[in-house]
Amino acid sequence: MRSLTGSLCIALWLAAPSAAADLDGLMRDLKSKDSDVRRTAAIELGKLGAEAKPAVDALVKALKDDDVYVRRFSAQALGGIGPDASGSVSALTLALRDRDKRVVEAAAQALGKIGSGGVQGLTAVVKDRNRPAEVRRVAIESLGKIGPDAKSAVPALIDVLKARGPRRPMPTDMEQVVRMEAVQTLGKIGPDAQEAVKTLEELDAARNRDRAFKAAVKEALRKIKK
Repeated sequence: MRSLTGSLCIALWLAAPSAAADLDGLMRDLKSKDSDVRRTAAIELGKLGAEAKPAVDALVKALKDDDVYVRRFSAQALGGIGPDASGSVSALTLALRDRDKRVVEAAAQALGKIGSGGVQGLTAVVKDRNRPAEVRRVAIESLGKIGPDAKSAVPALIDVLKARGPRRPMPTDMEQVVRMEAVQTLGKIGPDAQEAVKTLEELDAARNRDRAFKAAVKEALRKIKK
């Protein structure tokens, strides 16, 4: 048993420098002139998750890469690192304005995994009616992952749920998906979303053939009122 334990410790000791060398190599590859090499490096860093923390600065720089996939995979890698990538919040918030929708969605998802620092940027996306509905949905979903710390987004989420006016009383299918996400996110924020109770109660009392939406409203109210 002692021999086995000793062998394991030696193996781990030998592996540590190798892992560090691999990480250094991937960070160097992010600067390669070959876009395929840069893409692969970003993907591999994403697979490392929190272990890729030393690469945060390199990934932040890669968010400005000319290649859309490098930017997208770098955002995803930062999200995989999670709270330890809090230093990338400003860069990811800027990436929410990227010209490519896929990068914007990856940045929004990353901010949701990193934590409260991304609330302001994500809320701005939710408020922007000129954004594609799917982008707004992803931003709302990310606010839900942040949870109670996203309470400052409650007014914006309430606005998503309010009636659209007499000329357009019923939301489109995609708008309804966004509304559903907003309801669920309010529930995840919980008691700190008290401001939304009145709006949710009105939705609960209104006629609605969408049973799933109705059930989500009731569940959100239960979580907020508990």
